[in-house]
Amino acid sequence: MTFTFFGLLIFEMYSLLKQGTVSTPNIGNLISTGALVSNTPCWFFISLFFVNMIYYFIAKKKKWQKHAIIIVCFILAFLTNGKAQYLGYGNILLGLVYFHIGTLFKEYESVILQKRVLFFALTIYVSISVLDPQRLSFVLNLQACGNYILNVFFSVAAMIICWKLALLWKHDGLISRNICFVGQNSLVLFAYHRPVLNYIIQPALNRFCPDLGYISFLLIAFVLIIILYSILNWCGKKYFPALLGM
Repeated sequence: MTFTFFGLLIFEMYSLLKQGTVSTPNIGNLISTGALVSNTPCWFFISLFFVNMIYYFIAKKKKWQKHAIIIVCFILAFLTNGKAQYLGYGNILLGLVYFHIGTLFKEYESVILQKRVLFFALTIYVSISVLDPQRLSFVLNLQACGNYILNVFFSVAAMIICWKLALLWKHDGLISRNICFVGQNSLVLFAYHRPVLNYIIQPALNRFCPDLGYISFLLIAFVLIIILYSILNWCGKKYFPALLGM
């Protein structure tokens, strides 16, 4: 709610400066997006909260019942593919599917991390990438390219590969320490980058550097966001740790 409120505040301030009036969000948009019209990246937090909450009850079921519920969730998620979804229920359903897969990963860790399984995962991932490229927009639960069911095998193979790479990663280098810092501590970087980019950085660059190329714009915006939210993250940890979930 905090990230949503400040995202809306930035959105309204931009609207006031740009148009001289406050832009009242459409009630229908507020309901369909979960009041995220001004800060759409926050869909992730809402989905993650509901996925964890719902799976808490699913986890209490017998093993076959859990599998059956997850299959139903996948079918329902598939049926919402390309359709309007209120409060993001489609990606919540799909999130339950992958959350369940994650629990199976942990349960069968010794088997999944075997070299032959990794080789099999690499073969599947490369084959699908070449023969039938996949592009699932998880935010909208929309299969933009590829096949919805095939995407599951593609995604599971990718997760196995990333899991293995993560285990091989050494967290003692300069680059890796900074990557870990962003991933572990910079919640505000994810929650606030969209409104600040859309309503502060982009208008400023468009005004003062109208001929700036796209690649240059991305690099400058990225550096500015990292600097800004490194400062905000430090201030948050020092003065408002609750905002960072600490």
